[in-house]
Amino acid sequence: MKLINKNINVITMKYPSSWHKALWREGLVSGNGKIGANVYGGTKRESVLINHSALWTGAECNPLPDISRSLTKTRQAMDNRDFNTANWILTNALTESGYNNERGYPLPLAELNMSFTGFTGFSDYLRAVNMETGEVSSQFREKDVWVKKDLFVSRKDDMILLRIQADKPFLDAVFSLDVPTATDSSDKTYQYVKEHSRTEIDSNIIIYKSLNTNKKPYGAVVKIESADGDIKNIENRINVNCASDILIKIKVFVNVCPDKDKLKFENNSYEYYLNRHIPLHSALYHSAELNLFENNDLSNEELMLNAYSGKSPNELIEKLWRYGRYLFISGSSKDGFPFSMYGLWCGDYKAVWSHNMANENIQMMYWHTNIGNLEELNKALLEYYISRLDSFKECAKKLYGCNGIFIPAGTTPNMPLPCQLVPVIINWTGAAGWLAQHYYKYYSYTGDTEYLHSVVLPFMKAVADFYEDFIVFDENGHIKIYPSVSPENSPLNFIPKDNADMAHPMTSAVNSTMDLAIIKELFTNLIELCVEHNIYGEKLKIWENIVNSIPEYGVNKDGAVREWQNDNFEDRYYHRHLSHIYPVFPGDEITTNDDIVSAFEKAVDLRDISAQTGWSQAHMASIYARLNRGDEAMECLNNLVRSCMQTNFFTLHNDWRRMDLSLEMDSAAPIQLDASMGYVNAVQEMILYSSKKLIKLLPALSDNMQRGKITGWRFEGGIIDMEWNIPKNEFEVELTANKTFNATLELSAFCADNVICNSKNIISKNGKTVEVKLTKGDKLILGNSERFTNVQEI
Repeated sequence: MKLINKNINVITMKYPSSWHKALWREGLVSGNGKIGANVYGGTKRESVLINHSALWTGAECNPLPDISRSLTKTRQAMDNRDFNTANWILTNALTESGYNNERGYPLPLAELNMSFTGFTGFSDYLRAVNMETGEVSSQFREKDVWVKKDLFVSRKDDMILLRIQADKPFLDAVFSLDVPTATDSSDKTYQYVKEHSRTEIDSNIIIYKSLNTNKKPYGAVVKIESADGDIKNIENRINVNCASDILIKIKVFVNVCPDKDKLKFENNSYEYYLNRHIPLHSALYHSAELNLFENNDLSNEELMLNAYSGKSPNELIEKLWRYGRYLFISGSSKDGFPFSMYGLWCGDYKAVWSHNMANENIQMMYWHTNIGNLEELNKALLEYYISRLDSFKECAKKLYGCNGIFIPAGTTPNMPLPCQLVPVIINWTGAAGWLAQHYYKYYSYTGDTEYLHSVVLPFMKAVADFYEDFIVFDENGHIKIYPSVSPENSPLNFIPKDNADMAHPMTSAVNSTMDLAIIKELFTNLIELCVEHNIYGEKLKIWENIVNSIPEYGVNKDGAVREWQNDNFEDRYYHRHLSHIYPVFPGDEITTNDDIVSAFEKAVDLRDISAQTGWSQAHMASIYARLNRGDEAMECLNNLVRSCMQTNFFTLHNDWRRMDLSLEMDSAAPIQLDASMGYVNAVQEMILYSSKKLIKLLPALSDNMQRGKITGWRFEGGIIDMEWNIPKNEFEVELTANKTFNATLELSAFCADNVICNSKNIISKNGKTVEVKLTKGDKLILGNSERFTNVQEI
């Protein structure tokens, strides 16, 4: 028996799951992109929550009524400055028509429960996730006997494997396959599932079946094997006695009745399946690497206690970067559904904010993928939205009377139409435009021209068609977007004085900075692609006119960029969203080389810390990285760890302990794994910035990131490897081009003066900037380490 091997690719915990009535929240997880396993419990009783990405509840999707005439009424009220009335016109028209589609929720599939008898105590308890292999393990000593459990979800064989071992044949265990426990036993979905669930025992096999609320079947099949134990079935359970090795194989089925032939299990070992799985999982996990040269093999609890005392140790920073990627890889696949807020590990029947939310959250979960060399996993996101284009066209036509597409901010797999009937959602038209950035970036990084023409351009063109109809021009010839929402903020002068914490009192304004930035980005990118590929030529003048008619970003009395570019709306700093900073991040329009950047910087600095959430801290960290402010970026990540992270490294929407580093919710502290992926992206932004024309090397290192190494990271023209050691004044970077690429390299100040190059691809150098020209296959190497001592300095 191999005990847990501690290293930088393994996270360990010395304490079991302990969240009262919701142990799954602190579980350790595995997944193959479609099937998820969440392991929680203790030494005597342990459970495995089993989920599948395609298992969602949801009612029938009812047709959307045509309320498009309401747009004219909304604009008339706004022209008369009756904004409070205008705010509700579209939403009220929907509700008054009787429309009331409900969104779905991820449905917990089954729970494997196991209990052990004969244990009298334990010592040396440890649980872990091996991120390299995807295995979840736990181990402890029962007197002089080691007991160990290992589990993974196979990417190769689409099944869950669980092995339980002991030094001696003294394991006495009982296994059952049950309806996942509900926090609220009166929940209607739970009651429905429980009523329709059935369990059958056939020798050493347990078959669990139930019905979704849409009356489609699902379930799981478990086979229990032991080379030396005695296996018996008693009622709806299987007992194993006097065993030293137990192997459990689990298959799941969703939306179909189980085919007995497909559910048969081969007589292969745990190692056999693991060896088939590891190459597929490892290729994704090791597609990019980060080394911060600090590893003391501390447990999660110890690392987080260190963060509470001051700055996060580099070991924690690196492990959180690795773990965020691990969660993403385990919870998504290129041919499945997009990664969701709970990944594949949700144990609630009506999990808060579990839908695909496109006014921040789903985008955040994919920001890291391009530079992190996981761009192929973007396809789940891109296919999810392109496959629902007809529904989004219906939304555009019936809600706004426009061609093209309107994407509701919140959707679920079976609900592409509006399911949140509030103005902050119905009146926000920016979701499709923001998502268009992900389509454009996918092409920029992959160069996949076939996908460009079949998916990317059709999606972007559909977004453009909507804006062409929706945009109006004011008396000065500038575009006017209204209603225009800056998610999910309300102007200060529309906040009720007697209810300052009211969520969304009046969100429908004119020319939010975010809307203007999204429109500018969309049409700029479309024009570039159309010229490059000689397509949509008849639209170029129209699109160029829109871009040229976008007003400049204005600045308020505090010197901050305005959140709404209209005098009727006052800026409000007490809010979590940072929508108006879009031109800096996640957009590429404004960089630190632009004069206006100071106004965006001021706007970020003025955001109230007590109004933030886990994901907004991650978002703010990425913004500070774009502003070359590494210490502030790291402080945001430190705040995230100290306020909105559990010891299993699951991130939360808000703090639940009143530490005053986030907003408070009396009702809950929902899991939101977008912040885990946001953390990954922020760390990457601190080390590397890449756009079509500019690459920044080490733009925002914090004081505690003095030494590091990256391999396999991406820039928009290829692969980048880089190593730095600031105390020793050492730096080296290698860029390998996968296409023709002309760009400006902006070097970190510590190495700019004495950088040396062994490449002929340098056009010029001026201070910190180096102009480069690469063709496919070229390697550009810059540095000041010993290997460059005999190379001519540039």
